[in-house]
Amino acid sequence: MLEKRFYDFKNNIAPRKYGKYWEDAKKTFSIDYIKSSFVSHGVRNYLPDIYSNKFKEEDLLKIYSNRKDVWQKVGCKKICQKKKQ
Repeated sequence: MLEKRFYDFKNNIAPRKYGKYWEDAKKTFSIDYIKSSFVSHGVRNYLPDIYSNKFKEEDLLKIYSNRKDVWQKVGCKKICQKKKQ
């Protein structure tokens, strides 16, 4: 059900025009919904990672500059963002 909603949304929103900046920017990302997960195929990855102990904290961006947190809780998941390598 969620997969169908995702592709309905993607097919409806993709053909629209949003101005020069977004016409150029939309070429840098592509997202699919595969096996109950969002997967980024684009040059830019706009999707956060789901935090787990597999990440080294020094490889993650801090959420807040004045705190040591490297994840943010959204619903029942913790999300994080890797530093650019």
